Amino acid sequence: MGEAFNWGGMDEEDDFMDEMEKDLRDLSLERSITTGLKTAEEIERLTVDERLNDVDRAVYLLSSGQDVQRTSVVRDLAKLIRENQVEGMRKVVPKVREVLHLSCQELQDAATVAFVQIAEDKSIPPQLYAQTFLQTILQNVENRDPDISESWLNVLLQVIKYLPKEIIKRDILSIAIAKGQLNQSVQSRLASCKILGKVATRFDSFMIKKDVLPLVTALCQDVDYEVRACMCKELAVVARGLGLEPTQSAILPELVELSNDEESCVRLSALETIVNLLSLLDDETCNQTIIPLVCKYCDNAMQNKDVTLPSIAKQFGRLCHGLSVNLTEEQKIWSLNYYRDLCVYGLKDKPNQEEALVW
Repeated sequence: MGEAFNWGGMDEEDDFMDEMEKDLRDLSLERSITTGLKTAEEIERLTVDERLNDVDRAVYLLSSGQDVQRTSVVRDLAKLIRENQVEGMRKVVPKVREVLHLSCQELQDAATVAFVQIAEDKSIPPQLYAQTFLQTILQNVENRDPDISESWLNVLLQVIKYLPKEIIKRDILSIAIAKGQLNQSVQSRLASCKILGKVATRFDSFMIKKDVLPLVTALCQDVDYEVRACMCKELAVVARGLGLEPTQSAILPELVELSNDEESCVRLSALETIVNLLSLLDDETCNQTIIPLVCKYCDNAMQNKDVTLPSIAKQFGRLCHGLSVNLTEEQKIWSLNYYRDLCVYGLKDKPNQEEALVW
């Protein structure tokens, strides 16, 4: 009987503990709900008159709303412009341009996406886009915050392909030329390299030779190795815009010099550009310039055991395939032996941690 009493006591104690745990959970939930509720003032600030149309609602939220509401408006800006072009451009876009100056990062990100979408949609005339959105993009490219500047530079690079040549030359090329001067910061000159590469895809050979090539040549010889490497990466698209003959006379001499640069990252950019140029070049250029250049490049890298070897290994197949019709039997044997040397070297024990990280 004593044993039965003891078990009953334990059941009552367990029930009591379960009830306590339930009460604590309920109390915790109640506190969470209370904490999550908005005050009457906060709810009022987030409330919008349902009678407003889409344009007036957007203007109201951009003027008086919270960051999350402004971001929502900007995120849907492309759709708003498609459906309400005249009123949207007249009322909403000026407000968007105003709030961008003091906006949070999330709104900035939403704006960069929206501006690209509007260019892709072609829902407004190019001249109107240039007067409004493009001017805002260019202003933000000059932002002192490097992260904001980089984000808007990416927007600019994306929208160039949707703009007419005359707008690109008038509004964008002038920016690239100004930012590419030696007295500008490295960040500005890097931006210039990227813009010139995109601009070259839209201009004809005459315009590239006259307006783009002089600065391209100067940036290939820049005092900063990062700028040289960046401009080198854009040489393939510049060359395609120029055509074969100007490439032979203007681009290849720069590429030869860059492939012998003292900085490994510049040499790597040169190798990548050589691979990307192969389909443009004729047999004579490949035989007389490219093949000797590639052989010298590869031999120097293997002799010095430098950091370019992994990239050579990565690009070697494309190089051999692109040059296959131009290689002599002796050069084909050299290519096979070099490939074998790459494989053997890659299997060796690494003498130190630094070399191991390279591979």
